[in-house]
Amino acid sequence: MPARSKKVDGASRVVLLTLTLLFGSTTGGAIFSAYADQPNDDEPIAKAIEKAEQLRRRGESREAYRVLYSVSNGQTGRMAVALVNLRGSVLQDLGRLDEAEQHYRRALRMVEREFGRDDRELVSPLNDLGGLLMARGRLSEAAQLRERSLELRQRHYPETDPVVLRGLENLAAVRLAQKQYNEAGRLFEDSRQGWENRKPGAPEAAIALNGLGVVALRKGQRVQAVTLLRDAISRWRSDDEPLLLAWIMGNLAAVLAPDEAVAQYYQAVTLIERHGRAEHPMLAPLLDGQARCLRALHRKQEARELALRASRIRKANPTGFTVDTAALQ
Repeated sequence: MPARSKKVDGASRVVLLTLTLLFGSTTGGAIFSAYADQPNDDEPIAKAIEKAEQLRRRGESREAYRVLYSVSNGQTGRMAVALVNLRGSVLQDLGRLDEAEQHYRRALRMVEREFGRDDRELVSPLNDLGGLLMARGRLSEAAQLRERSLELRQRHYPETDPVVLRGLENLAAVRLAQKQYNEAGRLFEDSRQGWENRKPGAPEAAIALNGLGVVALRKGQRVQAVTLLRDAISRWRSDDEPLLLAWIMGNLAAVLAPDEAVAQYYQAVTLIERHGRAEHPMLAPLLDGQARCLRALHRKQEARELALRASRIRKANPTGFTVDTAALQ
């Protein structure tokens, strides 16, 4: 149980996020069936997609960009759709949001033109475009896209298939951004229970637990939020999307008293520095949160240094990063 004598003020809860921050196609479930039985002509694209996904999970988006643009996208078919959509995700990682939106919409048009409006390949571009629009504050459009993505998932996959469970989580993220906390909690809980039904104690349930933790905090249930977020972190696989883990750690830090939160922020920052880069845009809000805690502990010089570093990072990354800002406090 965290100490309760010193509470972090409301402004310091800067890093509270929903779960689909940076890895739209990963948490969305990149389910393009192009990987199976692809023609030999598509093999270079398949290898590039696989390599780029690995790089994105490690936070190496610039290298993923290079890999994806080293192959031609002149082909048609499912593999070409997967390439175009993943390029959109990498562009989104890099803060090039207009280009990312163009790629997602192109992928949608390709699927609808070649395979129809009910094809399951629409799931990923619908989800990822929804994530981008959510990051840009266009929540109604984002909700419509992710609702459609979830409907297709439920139509084409079993009820507890990972593709369906991730779809529940991604729609829940939009509901959370819309401040529809009861609906967000219901969706997150449905997903959590689905993972538990597949395997008790499933690591994959960490995403839903994180979402439930944020919902609990929004409802003022701090003790419950701490329990849920700690559970999410304890289940996380150490080699799986370290940057997303850093954000969940930031979520937990936002709930803790300042003395305990400082250490949690430090761990999150260290994780991003190790797997991202020294001026990664994700660092700025985490450093701000850590600085506020240090000020609350009367460690003003340390707080000033962190705040200055956060400011330098923002100037070095004027486009920011693809986070659902509506879900921040």
